Amino acid sequence: MKDFLEFIKTLYAKSATPNVNPKVSFVLTDAEIKTETFLEAMNSMLATGEIPGLLGKEERELYPTSVRTIWQKEEKIKAEPTTA
Repeated sequence: MKDFLEFIKTLYAKSATPNVNPKVSFVLTDAEIKTETFLEAMNSMLATGEIPGLLGKEERELYPTSVRTIWQKEEKIKAEPTTA
């Protein structure tokens, strides 16, 4: 379970890193589910976007901040009025 949670943290970090391709996929098959805690963690992540206790306070604040700048730039580009 510890390796699984570390892997999830790695995926969170990759998806929140501005210079890395933000397209991150995660596939979990039934053969890879070793214990019920895997399902509980995945259910929590799907329902709330996070796994309780996975990230420390600093990380929970760092990831949204790191992608906010990218989001603002993209929205500004999209929000610019077009002239006809």
